[in-house]
Amino acid sequence: AATPGVYSFDVVITNAYGMTTGSISTLTVLAQPTTASAAAIRNLDPAGYWPLQETNSPAPVMIETNLGSLGAPGNAYYPNTNSPYITLGVPGALASDTDTAATFNSGGQTWAFVPRSTPALTIAPPFTLEAWFKPQNSVYGVILGEGGGASLNGGPTYGGFQFGWAGGNQTRFELQLYSYGINKFAAIDTPSGYATGNWYHYVATYDTASNAVIYINDVLAAAGKLAFVPDTWSPLTIGNGKWTGISAARGVSGTIDELAVYTNVLSAAEIAAHFAAGTNANPATSYKQTILNDYPLLYYRMDNPVYVTPNAAESPMAVNYGSTTVEGAFLPGTVPGGVGGPAVPGLGPAPIASPMNGIFSCIDAGYDPTFNPATGQPFTAFVWFKGNPADNRMQTLMGHGSNSWSLAVNGANGRLVWNSGAGSITSSSAYNDGGWHQSAGVYDGTENYLYVDGALAASSPATGSITGSMDDLYVGGDPDFTVIGLNERYFAGALAQAAFFTNALSSTQIQSIYLAATAPTPPAFEALTQSSNQLELNWTYGTLQTSTNVLGPYLNVINQEVPFLVPTTNAQQFFRLRSY
Repeated sequence: AATPGVYSFDVVITNAYGMTTGSISTLTVLAQPTTASAAAIRNLDPAGYWPLQETNSPAPVMIETNLGSLGAPGNAYYPNTNSPYITLGVPGALASDTDTAATFNSGGQTWAFVPRSTPALTIAPPFTLEAWFKPQNSVYGVILGEGGGASLNGGPTYGGFQFGWAGGNQTRFELQLYSYGINKFAAIDTPSGYATGNWYHYVATYDTASNAVIYINDVLAAAGKLAFVPDTWSPLTIGNGKWTGISAARGVSGTIDELAVYTNVLSAAEIAAHFAAGTNANPATSYKQTILNDYPLLYYRMDNPVYVTPNAAESPMAVNYGSTTVEGAFLPGTVPGGVGGPAVPGLGPAPIASPMNGIFSCIDAGYDPTFNPATGQPFTAFVWFKGNPADNRMQTLMGHGSNSWSLAVNGANGRLVWNSGAGSITSSSAYNDGGWHQSAGVYDGTENYLYVDGALAASSPATGSITGSMDDLYVGGDPDFTVIGLNERYFAGALAQAAFFTNALSSTQIQSIYLAATAPTPPAFEALTQSSNQLELNWTYGTLQTSTNVLGPYLNVINQEVPFLVPTTNAQQFFRLRSY
């Protein structure tokens, strides 16, 4: 175990003919995390420990960047990379701008989606929906949708909207708003007769008095009063809609450009200004700036470049501080440090977490034999999680494959499920409540235990035997359930502080980890005298700091590790311990 720091060394390679080449390489050794929670976890000798505190740039992924006020949480992802049913980089709608657009083909039922990582993505009145759209046929499809399928946890309440085109072989635009009751919606439709193959500026507004209005090319084309219940779980979806569990089922055939969502009702004058900026070859203000001047929540130019297969090495590393040597990787769609972590004192002043989009993102923690317990081998899986409102899928917090073990959330009821591979148990309470929770699944060879927030949530005798798997360990997913739109079990929410132990943690140990995070005791700090007047400093957790003056200023000690030997100098030195 090298002292933390950056080391340079010369690499010399000799071939069969005696020729040599050399290069200077660097090795970075990271310091162990120093929070009270990290100390409590490390003291129990985990085989894998992934705090997920990295802030690396995410791996390349197909994305439509949100230019609206919500920023990055509103980015839209294409889960099916290089799909034959989506064509990127096609000519756009604007007369004065060469910015490109995206064409969708309903034959593949593909889409782009915005993960429900914030309540701001629940579209509720008042709102305005806007897009430029060029239809390909008269089959009904959704340009932008949120909901229209079974509600949160598969209940009977349908909600949301579908900003759609055509239907019943009618070349028209239609806004559907859903309310209570199975598949109960009301709609306003424009007259039929809009030709396929032409661009249209399509705007729909809905106010708090239930008034819905559609404008096509700056002309009021339909209006009416419609009941509406916002959808609270399904992803905002571009090019598709009507979610019913794990997929959307109303793809549209046509080209979408300059898509925007506003949290207010645009006036007729503002809509006219947008249409004019899009059709005028020499507008005084660019179309993009015209839109931004009206402060949309979401704004997509639909100009993601043509897909290029990324290099697997470009996935940022998820550092493993456990005893195994395998490192993890943040897979495409996973943003390292993209959201705040559990706001508890034992995780430091500003903990972060990794958001999971629920469709195709997770951390691949790699394979190690210790992650694959044999029959009768005790083990523990541990992770902090925060669930978004979820659909009725099973969503995996940590998983090692269908023939091995998994710790998951059942979206149908929000309860945690621990499957050790030798039987499963379920909590009696729901935890997909938008709050942070600490979870642990334990198998001791004869019993299964499930802990939440330091307390026992369920237990039962083990049944059967653990088959095992050569799959990688996934944090935020299950390696055997990754087919998008068919069986994916990716988690929708955020994760932090994941760990795997090759022993069965006791209830006291699990509670001690929880208390170290939520109510940490002051760190222990002692100095021991060694020979040659040298001091050895030891501490339980925290950051060692030093100064030449007792009043400071104090700076973090470089290359600190426990125990720390104080270098012999002629100058006085003072040390203190910062508790986070």
